[in-house]
Amino acid sequence: MNTRLGSICVVFLLLVSCGASSAQQDSAKAKWFKHYYSGRYLDQVLQGKHFNYVPPLGVIPDSMTAINVGTLILSKVYGDSLIESEKPFTAVFSRGYWVVYGSLGDNMVGGVAEIVIDKSSGEVKNISHGK
Repeated sequence: MNTRLGSICVVFLLLVSCGASSAQQDSAKAKWFKHYYSGRYLDQVLQGKHFNYVPPLGVIPDSMTAINVGTLILSKVYGDSLIESEKPFTAVFSRGYWVVYGSLGDNMVGGVAEIVIDKSSGEVKNISHGK
């Protein structure tokens, strides 16, 4: 029994040490990627020198995607509890944009969170909350 426990400990230590060296290698890779994407790649994108793929149906192709993306962003701006209280959200497509807005309960008065998202690019054009 003691030998088996010793074997398990040796295997565990080998796994941990392999994991540490792997993590150290990943750390060097992670630093390179972070440097590349925050520097050269971003510069090329912002200067319009990098190819930008736009899916045929747009980045936000349907109302469910618009609601999912919109409520995620709105939750970060206004807080999870407020956005949760305004469900269900509706998405309306008009002139190339998704307009996503919340609902008020039967006895509620006031405004709701709203966001306008470009269907083609996914760019957020406006975030607001009615009074």
